[in-house]
Amino acid sequence: MTKNIKQTKTYEKAIKNWPEDDRPREKLLKKGARALSNSELLAILLRTGTSGTSAIDLARKILKKFGTFRNMVHTDARDWKEFKGLGNAKIAHIHAALEIGRRFREDEASTGKQKISEVNMTHKVALQMMMLKNFTWMW
Repeated sequence: MTKNIKQTKTYEKAIKNWPEDDRPREKLLKKGARALSNSELLAILLRTGTSGTSAIDLARKILKKFGTFRNMVHTDARDWKEFKGLGNAKIAHIHAALEIGRRFREDEASTGKQKISEVNMTHKVALQMMMLKNFTWMW
């Protein structure tokens, strides 16, 4: 009697040694950004991990601490000190990407040929409120 054992993918820590289809950058270019997990997207921004820790592993640790990208917005350098391999440059990359995302949403809500209607204005205000550190929807 043989047991059917599910094999899990295990790779060396260095992403450059992974199969091409599993590497975040290559996966993004081949399948698009929506095909990537939050950890994979963050790993692309990080670019590198540390000795024994891949960028994906580091990204997972960051997401485990903060939970969401939104929670990362309201941090400063002290909140990131526990992560080996994260210096000011990588923290700045992350914060810049988060700000680009916020501005994209803001632009999306206010540009184009649309007249600002009550719905559009509500959407814009809701986006700004969601970026507040202690905001919770009360619906």
